Amino acid sequence: MVWLLGFPVALDSDDALNFAHGVTRFSVLEFAPHFPGYPVFIWLARLLNLGLADSIAAVHYASLLGTVPIPPLLAWLVVRRWQAPGLLAPFWLLGLGLPLVPALGLAGLSDGPALAAWLGALLALTPRTHATASARRLMLAGALIGIMLGLRPSYFVLALLPLLLGGQGGRTRCLLLPILLVGLLCLAFVWQGDGWAYFSEGRRFTSGHFTLWGNTAAAHGDRLLSWYQTLNTQFSPLWPLALPLLWLGIRNMATAGG
Repeated sequence: MVWLLGFPVALDSDDALNFAHGVTRFSVLEFAPHFPGYPVFIWLARLLNLGLADSIAAVHYASLLGTVPIPPLLAWLVVRRWQAPGLLAPFWLLGLGLPLVPALGLAGLSDGPALAAWLGALLALTPRTHATASARRLMLAGALIGIMLGLRPSYFVLALLPLLLGGQGGRTRCLLLPILLVGLLCLAFVWQGDGWAYFSEGRRFTSGHFTLWGNTAAAHGDRLLSWYQTLNTQFSPLWPLALPLLWLGIRNMATAGG
């Protein structure tokens, strides 16, 4: 943490600068920031901006301070999962040694805080004993999942794991209600900024991202064909049949962990 604080305040990407503009004036139509707006990150940066000189510093420290909890949360999750307190220090040091952690903290983006919220949700769903998580823990996990999605909506795939873990005790409502609440707050925030135009911009941005500037596989069918041919060569054309078995294995592991 002290080492990261020694780096100068700087934003080295257009997306980070767009966040800084959003701290001053939020508008997805003006790319401040771009769609979908990342409202929770804007809230965090605005909160820090109350005590900082400018919006650039606010975005820088929002990313940095939001990323710092990743190593301790990772270590604590390992200890809670395997009931082994002796693993706390080694995994904490391992988390500190991951080269991606300082890169996320200094990027001026919401990836680091979103990963920290995801780890926090998993930790809330992992009780000290093998008993199921309490309603309070489920609500905390749901709030953290909602915060994660408000920080980085593209991490919805990561949300599937805590949703799977939390939905096994028959109290899904306790998990989903905080997610819905955070989602409504985020929707209200982006609505007051752009109104109905927010959804029009969302359609335009999503279409362009997957077909024009995003450089995704959807815009390059030959890449998808190349992946398919490679998997056929390595695992035979029957490899899609293993996907249901893989899903069952993941579900059984989650059930055993719960």
